[in-house]
Amino acid sequence: MSTPTKVTVERAQQRAVALLPDEPAGTIAPRTAGAVRFRATLAWPRREDVPPGPTLLEVPKAARCSLAQTDDPEAVTRCLAGEISALTPSELAGALEATLRTVTEIAALTEAMLEVETARAVPPRVTSARALERLACDLWEAGFFVRFEPSWTPAPEADVYLGIGGDGGALERFLRAHPSWSVA
Repeated sequence: MSTPTKVTVERAQQRAVALLPDEPAGTIAPRTAGAVRFRATLAWPRREDVPPGPTLLEVPKAARCSLAQTDDPEAVTRCLAGEISALTPSELAGALEATLRTVTEIAALTEAMLEVETARAVPPRVTSARALERLACDLWEAGFFVRFEPSWTPAPEADVYLGIGGDGGALERFLRAHPSWSVA
């Protein structure tokens, strides 16, 4: 008499999709931007040492920078705070380096004390080629419009990234019901 054999049927592994509400519906992003939080405080010994107007920072064209400036006339300080983003690790590093260099030059030329804080918020991400192809085919076969474009929206780790802006939830419902996809 033979012993029974246990047969395990595994469900096909689901791939994770990160939904990007700021991107147009059906946009599959081969890349998503990474982001670095940035904060620099410049402090001058005297009020008359503070340069007039905004402190303008030049960022490489391959990156985006959203920094807000706040001045405290009582403490004679200026704070620049926000985020620097880019689509590749080298572009992100280059943009951070250029920003640090510029703010350091401003401090040196105006005799300000400089304090800087940086922290990587999200690394740049690249979509899995297989997942990108599979998602495009599944969406196309279901009648959804599909296009490809990098996204400047930092995203959580996933196999693929999909814009859902303006579609009223149809793409998300489709993905949640589909056996091959899980929403990250």
